[in-house]
Parts: sequence; C-alpha cells; structure tokens
Amino acid sequence: MQLSFIIGAGFSVPDSYPTRKELNERLRQISHDEIMIHTDGTAMFLNGQKDPNANWTNVEEKKFVEEFLNYYTSTIIPGLEHFDYESFFDYYQGLRRGRLKCSRFDKFTDTFRRNNKYNFNNTNLLLHFHNTFNQLLASLLIRWPERVHLAKYYTKYPRFLTFIEEIRDNYDRINFHSLNHDLLLEELSISDAMQAELSDGFEELGSPFYSKDNNGLTIRLRRFTDSFIKKFCLYKLHGSIDHYVYNFQNKEFTSVKVPGGVSTTDLKQEFVNERGEFEYDNCHWNYYPDFLSGSTEKIISYEENHFYKPLFDHFIENLQNSESLISIGYGLGDSKINELIKDNFLNDKSKTMIIITPIKPNSDFFDLENVKYYGINKGVEHIKKIEIDRLI
Repeated sequence: MQLSFIIGAGFSVPDSYPTRKELNERLRQISHDEIMIHTDGTAMFLNGQKDPNANWTNVEEKKFVEEFLNYYTSTIIPGLEHFDYESFFDYYQGLRRGRLKCSRFDKFTDTFRRNNKYNFNNTNLLLHFHNTFNQLLASLLIRWPERVHLAKYYTKYPRFLTFIEEIRDNYDRINFHSLNHDLLLEELSISDAMQAELSDGFEELGSPFYSKDNNGLTIRLRRFTDSFIKKFCLYKLHGSIDHYVYNFQNKEFTSVKVPGGVSTTDLKQEFVNERGEFEYDNCHWNYYPDFLSGSTEKIISYEENHFYKPLFDHFIENLQNSESLISIGYGLGDSKINELIKDNFLNDKSKTMIIITPIKPNSDFFDLENVKYYGINKGVEHIKKIEIDRLI
C-alpha cells in the first residue's frame, strides 16, 4: 500500500518561511542602492550593509532592476498592490524567450539605454535581470537545516511527526510531493518518525561532481540518479534551493545538490578524456538554484526538462498507486498539478483526497464526492490520525 502527500507553501508557514504575499511585498519594489551585484555575477540584498563599490560596479544592472520593476507596476499592472512575482516571472521570461511581444517594454528599454548610455540589447538586459532577480528571490527562501536529531517528544511540527510515526507501518511507501523550494521536509526527515529513511533521487556514491567548501576543501556532491527506494520518498516537483544544473561541455545536463557552505560557482565534473586520462570540466555559471517560478513558465518545464519530467512521471505513477492523497498547505492554484490529480487519482471513486489548508480554496475539487476538506482554520499543526481515518 502507498500513501501520497502534496505539500504546498502553507506547510512551511508555521516554521516562519515567507508566504507568497510576503515575497510579493519584498520583491515588487527594489531600489538600486539596497542590492549588490558582484563582478562575478552574484547578487544579494544588502540588508543594511555597505557596498564600497556601489558607485562603479554593475551600476546600470542595479538601476535596471529598480526601473524595470517600477515600469511593470506602473505600466503593465494597476499598481503595487497587484504585483505577483509568479505573474511577473511569466511576463519577463515570455519577453526573454520571445514568446511575448510588448511595444511598451521596447519603448521603456530604449529610454533606459538612452538615459544611462548603456548598450545592452533587450536579450542581455533580461538575462542579467533574470540572474539577479532569481538570486534575490532565492535569498528570501534559503535557510539551511539545523544539524540536530528530532527526537520525541517533538519540539518541531509535533502533530505532523506524530501522525507520520503512527501511520508509517501501515504503508509500504509514503510519497511526499512538494511544491516548495525550502528544505523543511529534509530537516523533518531526521526524526524518530522518519529515521532518515528518505529518498530524494540524489546519490553521492560514485558521483563525479565536486566543489569547494569555505575552507577550500574539495567536496563530492550528490547528483540526480532518479532513484527512490526508501520508505519515504521526496519529489521536489518545483525544484529546491540546493539544486543546481550542471551543463557538461554544453551537451549533457544533470542536477546536483550543493549544501550550505559549499561554492556554487566552482562546480566541476571528473571525466576520462580520449587518452584515458582524468580531467575536470568546470561549470561556472550557476548564479542561482534551479527552481521553478511562473504560473505558465513552470508548466513548460514539467514535460521538457531533464530533471522535472522524471519527477512528474513518478508523480503520476504514485497517484495511480496510492489509496489516499493528503494535501497540506496547497491552495489548488497550479492548473497542471490539479489536472494530473484529477486524471490519475480522483477518477477512481474508491480513492480519497483530503485537503488541509486553513482557508478553503474556491475550487471545483469540492464538487467531487471523494474530495474531503479537513476544516476551516486547520493546518498542518492540527493533523490527527483519528480525524484523517474518519474522513478516509
């Protein structure tokens, strides 16, 4: 028997991760003097720190970040209060990839180049903006798990871990399908409830990928092997803050995990050349982690990407093989995820989906008899086995 979860942003809110609303408020307006863009392309919020090179390093790129956001909120949408970073991501990625034409944007960039005596074309302006904006977004989500064992009695997510402990022996496999980029589930896996029995598709043994830590020591990195063999399986359907794409000699793509304190711009792969000698291929362009944003842009990656397509194949198979599906903190806002759940799970009336989120989403899911709502104002901190059994 299998049990599947679908985990959304609301799952992480009790641990003080930012909500979508909080991310929107921070990203909708960014002044050029509150960010730093290093000469190597890395970017960050200054958060009160001083940038001694502010007046001559990447000045135009920082100004473009500020003015592009101002242009978007004043010209494309009706004001700051309507800013949504996922919709904004769709807009500028559509422009960058040529799927969207916008004469107002062309006029804006012509004015920007003229006022700043800057010769970058639109493609390069958007490429540099994308590198910076994704790093700023990632910085709001990055929090490395504490290296502690979560023993009973649980001090973190006690109801959830108790629930997992109570049901773990009832199932051959428990699948977590997360739409979050954070590492909260990985942190919770080091607990008495899960006992580190978590497969995430990455393996270190035999990996040819390396980087350097803060002390300059070479570290072997885990790479994606698509292997999910343990009791608990974690599928990060929208990527993760510790995932990075490695492009081997511009022809082979794979995903590697880069832990905290390890460089993301010193990635290298060991390989044997034509003479039978060991060499290292270097990949220096990893400015930001590989995670998906944008309501429409992310869906494109579901079926085309070297990493995400295998995960979604597992998602479909897991839905088909699970008797129950528990959704926690997911507001039913991803049209493709919803379609897959309906086609591969809810079409079987003997199966039950339980939706746990404090505010009941406005969705046609609730027109189906095998979809149950856990209750108003009830989130992950209210989950109980007795209540789940009653609904199933």
